[in-house]
Amino acid sequence: MALAMMYERLLIIKGIEAYDIAIDHLNQFLVSDVREEDRETVKKHINHITYRKSLATNSYPEMIEVKGGTFHMGSTYPEDNNPVCKVSVSDFYISKYEITNYQFAHFLEAYKSDVVKQGAAEGQPLYYECNWGIENRKPVQGYESHPAIYITWYGAQEYCKWAGGRLPTEEEWEYAARGGRYAKLTHLYSGGIELDSVGWYAGNSKGAPHPVGLKAPNEIGLHDMSGNVWEWCSDLIHKDGRTYAVVKGGTWFNDRASSRPTSHFYIYPESKHFNNGFRIVKDKYTETDSVAEKPEE
Repeated sequence: MALAMMYERLLIIKGIEAYDIAIDHLNQFLVSDVREEDRETVKKHINHITYRKSLATNSYPEMIEVKGGTFHMGSTYPEDNNPVCKVSVSDFYISKYEITNYQFAHFLEAYKSDVVKQGAAEGQPLYYECNWGIENRKPVQGYESHPAIYITWYGAQEYCKWAGGRLPTEEEWEYAARGGRYAKLTHLYSGGIELDSVGWYAGNSKGAPHPVGLKAPNEIGLHDMSGNVWEWCSDLIHKDGRTYAVVKGGTWFNDRASSRPTSHFYIYPESKHFNNGFRIVKDKYTETDSVAEKPEE
């Protein structure tokens, strides 16, 4: 049983096979002569590992519906760079987790290029290789369920178009991060008052990003909207002759303040950072609209 519970350490050596090794050992333990209370504990471990495996091998993101509404975007914190204003958003869907290395590598396999192939951004890099992320268009072993990092704004845009969606606007992102219609004004972070329970930041990350979905979700079931990696928004800012793209949510590398959903930052769209990731949004269609079940291969 001890070996089965060490599957996280095995991931670096065995990759996705580590999940099956752990589950197999736990199933063997179940058929042995064990106490009923231990049997229930083992079943919970099997369910947890099975869930973690599904996140590491799910090619397409799970989506959550966000009912639209009107809210006061921004805050009175000067460091948020986001003055309060009243904003309305329509219904939309957003991915439950940040797009993972496995999912972005699946896109790269179908896209068959490391740069944008056509349009105004032709030739721009989609991503940069990283030993925590993707190398040779494949997820690094053991990091399949980690958020895709070193992703450029252009790469995020191309993935979203390929997957039948788009990047969220800053308004949509903040609305969803704060819990949509179920937002609680007392929550400084996405899903809670205290960051440690809902997000990875410099104070608890131990200097690295973490697999998606390990922290508690917010009011509408979204994970990691505070911390872990910056998330690209569709918004572009033109300033001093340069173009920037908005990022939200803070990272495993930054302090608490930047993890507030109200914080507003912007960086170069081609930025090469180990903490740039994203999630996808899809518009809500009426029953008469045609929606593809999965992206074109």
